[in-house]
Amino acid sequence: MVAGAISIVAAAAILGCASSKEQARARHAAAPWRPSGESLADSAQSVNAIQAIYRLDDLRGARCDVRRFVDTDLVETRSGTPPAPDAHWFERWTMDRCGTLVKFLVEFAPDLAGGTAVTARFE
Repeated sequence: MVAGAISIVAAAAILGCASSKEQARARHAAAPWRPSGESLADSAQSVNAIQAIYRLDDLRGARCDVRRFVDTDLVETRSGTPPAPDAHWFERWTMDRCGTLVKFLVEFAPDLAGGTAVTARFE
């Protein structure tokens, strides 16, 4: 019991010293459904990104029932340092769509409610 508490305190201390990018990566380690690669989005933002991409992809005429995300890549940070509330950044998310790789540009931007708006477009 004491060893577990020490581990938690040690992990918190390490995360406190880590950069925000390292903190974001540490939060993603517990989310196996996330695509591999570099992403600064937290779990909720990732879910919003996936939903935005699926909605966009559903507009295509040709349907595909076998879609999965295979990679993410940080493209640009415009303001703030994610995951700060005023952060604004872009990521490229790659989907394997029935054997064809399709890239989406995902924008994470502050919204009026103090959260993060997530939008996606084909790249």
